[in-house]
Amino acid sequence: MTNKTIEYIPFRSIVKSEGISGVEILLRNPPRQAVLGNSEICTFSPRGYAVLDFGEEVCGGIEVTVQTLSNSSSRIRVTFGESLMEAMSSIGEKNATNDHSARDLVVAVSPYSNVRIGQTGFRFVRVEAVDSEIAFAGMRVVSELYNVRYKGSFESSDELLNQIWHVGARTVHLCMQDYLWDGIKRDRLVWIGDMHAEVSAIAAVFGYDPIVDNSLDLIKNYTPHFQWMNGIPSYSFWWLIIVRDWYMHTGDSSFIFKEKDYILSLISFVVNSIKSDGTDTFVCNLSNPEYVNDYQKYFIDWETYGTPESKSGFYAVLVMALKAASQIAIVLKASAVSAECESMVRFIRKMPLPNSENKQIAALMSLAELRDAQVVNDTVLSREPVADISSYLGYYTLLAKAKSGDVAGGIDIVKKYWGRMLELGATSFWESFDYVGSFDAIGIDQIVPNHKKGIHGDYGNYCYKGFRCSLCHGWACGPTPFLSNHVLGITPLEAGFKKVLVRPSLGNLDYVQGSYPTPYGNIEVRAKNVNGKLQTTIQAPSVIEIIE
Repeated sequence: MTNKTIEYIPFRSIVKSEGISGVEILLRNPPRQAVLGNSEICTFSPRGYAVLDFGEEVCGGIEVTVQTLSNSSSRIRVTFGESLMEAMSSIGEKNATNDHSARDLVVAVSPYSNVRIGQTGFRFVRVEAVDSEIAFAGMRVVSELYNVRYKGSFESSDELLNQIWHVGARTVHLCMQDYLWDGIKRDRLVWIGDMHAEVSAIAAVFGYDPIVDNSLDLIKNYTPHFQWMNGIPSYSFWWLIIVRDWYMHTGDSSFIFKEKDYILSLISFVVNSIKSDGTDTFVCNLSNPEYVNDYQKYFIDWETYGTPESKSGFYAVLVMALKAASQIAIVLKASAVSAECESMVRFIRKMPLPNSENKQIAALMSLAELRDAQVVNDTVLSREPVADISSYLGYYTLLAKAKSGDVAGGIDIVKKYWGRMLELGATSFWESFDYVGSFDAIGIDQIVPNHKKGIHGDYGNYCYKGFRCSLCHGWACGPTPFLSNHVLGITPLEAGFKKVLVRPSLGNLDYVQGSYPTPYGNIEVRAKNVNGKLQTTIQAPSVIEIIE
């Protein structure tokens, strides 16, 4: 069991109730103990129910203190929801499910007992007495939160940006459970491709944490040699990228040396999957009946799955992985392997990969230097900048804008796209978000009238349609590392932060300040615009070489 803090916390508000007396009891914080003769109780009539709001996303469940029952076989139905309407839904309604974690349960209860119910991600919960009268002495949320200290920080003259940084940090924190999950309701899995953004956020907020090593190890242990992680070739590419990035942040090569044989075998498998005539032998184990073509093996994300442009994005990630593998091989003193990786990069850059107008694919090609960063930004990323952004690969759009020097444009996307989620009630960032469609939608904390669409139940696609969509999804935390690395401007140039580039980029901000964790302690930066000139103050451990 991972080291966690478990807290029992009162609900903040009652959204709706019927068939209940003493409903105000449900918001109190009485002892977690039934007491004989207690008259401060909340009584549910048969089919009586209450819908409660905790006020923010949480991982865990609820605990009810049952006082008395009118029937020895009394049961309660508990329905959790990341949105209000999900908590008021039944299985099958707008794709509501119990996938990965049960969120709609019927539980038998006993008199004078505490009953723990549920282990999922939620903000709202509906509690109903199924078939008899039940008196409760209390109800509370049971929060499970991984024990880790916030070391990094970010503050600017724009309060919305500050809030977005913190919500991104909290999103990845909630996903740090036994392993680094993708979601806390659905997608309680370690998806290596999705993990890259999460690891970037962990580095900026918490610094080194063993949950990263453990999660990398878990997938490696379940992926034999000459197979692809999670069944997806590009996810093995991301594994190599994460290993290199994590080494750059921590300076700890022990993981690399421990996994030396596996890493060298994986690099060989990747390189040998590309033939001298430019064809390849990649195979992806995902299946989707909507697409039956040769492009399915080039999986990058669901939005581009099976499309011709996915190949360009796939090969862009492959180039980034080969560059990472080359650096890892140098650490392992495998110079021949490093040279082989660099040779394959040159080979791929000569391949006739078509340009793409898709923002995410174009951004990946920019980051891999398969297209000019400035041209990509001017011709693709700056055209209707927020249109077609995704909560997952949107992070790489931000990185590509930073690579082109357009950090201000990245800030604008963060405020509009992720800021719009906050306007609709988000307290953690979502697996999928339709920015354009959102302006006709009702937020997650409201009851949706029959003639309206709810942003949760009526949107989404692929595996995240309707209520199945996760509203706390680690892959959506990209703004947090973007703001720390490119607005606060802190990037390691040598492993373990022995040499660091500190180059804040404020755009239209008046000031930015914050801290970034390193193995030697925090780097503290404050930068402000004074009469059009940037003034920067840096405090760092003496062993770190600062490059401005």
